[in-house]
Amino acid sequence: MQVLGKITTIFLVYALAYYFYLFQNFQMSIEIFLVCTVSGFLYWTFHEYIAHRFVLHPPIDYLRGHEIFKYIHWNHHEEPENFGIIAVPLPISLFLSSLVFLAFWGITGHLDYALAAMPPVLIGYLAYEWVHFWVHYTKPKNRLGKWYRKWHFIHHFQDEKRCYGVTSPLWDIIFRTT
Repeated sequence: MQVLGKITTIFLVYALAYYFYLFQNFQMSIEIFLVCTVSGFLYWTFHEYIAHRFVLHPPIDYLRGHEIFKYIHWNHHEEPENFGIIAVPLPISLFLSSLVFLAFWGITGHLDYALAAMPPVLIGYLAYEWVHFWVHYTKPKNRLGKWYRKWHFIHHFQDEKRCYGVTSPLWDIIFRTT
């Protein structure tokens, strides 16, 4: 829980700092801002799906670096109740989010666009960590929580080649891995 608290604090501060900077120096149309925001959320759901499907469950053994990710992820599959291995380690989260920010900036060529796209990515990442925690360590009582738990547990306990999305089934539906 301590790691999740640190991750939440740091990434919420980053998201707020991005928005604070943006709104102090706002130089884009509301339409561009909304496109960047929606793009950030869509990017996160796609990233979550692709990383889970192809990095943490590599389809081919020679993928560079797969041993570490597979080892970490397989430990989670073998011990899904082990709280110590559920969250992505903070240094890895910070490193990957920095790469995503630099990629957004490089692709768009606009610092403001990258800044507008990052908070939804960070909030999506936090949603991933908290939903993942929630379905493993609580027994949800509402319909949404029960659905998330059932969805994620299909991946864990029935078929690891299905239900890769933790926060969204969108890409599982598109790529037919439901």
